[in-house]
Amino acid sequence: VGSTVVGCDARSDRVAIGIYSGSEGNAIADCAAWGSDTGLAISASAHNHVTGLQARENADDGLRIGGDANLVESCRSHANGYGLAVAGAEANVVRGCAFDANLASGVWMQGATGNTLEDCLVVSNGEDGIYASDDVVGNLVTRCTVEGNPIGVDLGVLDGTNRFTLNNFDNVVQAMDNGESNDWSGNHWSDYAGADGDGDGTGDTPHAIRTTRTDRTPSDGAPHMVAFSDVGGDLYASFSDAPHGRRARLFTDRSIAPGSAIASRAWDFGDGTTSAA
Repeated sequence: VGSTVVGCDARSDRVAIGIYSGSEGNAIADCAAWGSDTGLAISASAHNHVTGLQARENADDGLRIGGDANLVESCRSHANGYGLAVAGAEANVVRGCAFDANLASGVWMQGATGNTLEDCLVVSNGEDGIYASDDVVGNLVTRCTVEGNPIGVDLGVLDGTNRFTLNNFDNVVQAMDNGESNDWSGNHWSDYAGADGDGDGTGDTPHAIRTTRTDRTPSDGAPHMVAFSDVGGDLYASFSDAPHGRRARLFTDRSIAPGSAIASRAWDFGDGTTSAA
């Protein structure tokens, strides 16, 4: 309880870093969790603060939240099975994180109530950017950039209202909403074809959202005409390494800067060697 772990490099056959029932109020900062089944798991634990986590190449989840009232900030979860899994979780805040290049979904939710995802990048995942299954109620997704995914957001038959507002969407299929009463408002859609006759920055006609339902037609009633330039987090600088021959290592740049190009690179490997490649 109340422990602080800084700068760890964790790998395991199962969970690289675990916070479990009976342990609350812990702080995990600037750790790497990689090559495991799950990178970091919070299970039945509350009031923990995770910041600066780098979760990569985990077979199942890079980050799994199964507790309440936890704060996760400035993390990156990439090249995992799923970037973030929120299951059996309530009132958590995930802020300023990147979930990219995961094999399945960037963010997966089930049994999730009242959680907030804000100022995050959800980019170039293999299936969905954000996928919500059963019992996902009252969650907020705001000021995020969701782009380069086959489906940006995929909502199943959900009973409760989830809100999506002030986000950027640029995906093959922007969103699927088969729920009862989810709220879409004020998002920017890259494929919106409507006009802004009065010049107030909001489209004159709603942006329709795909659904298989016949009893309701979900839409964003106030689509934003121009992409938000200040949402979705910052540049994420990262690389991975692997053996290359007998004495060398191969470094692969995994940095991302959605919506812009990386102008230059300057790597310092900590042993006196540098690179601008």
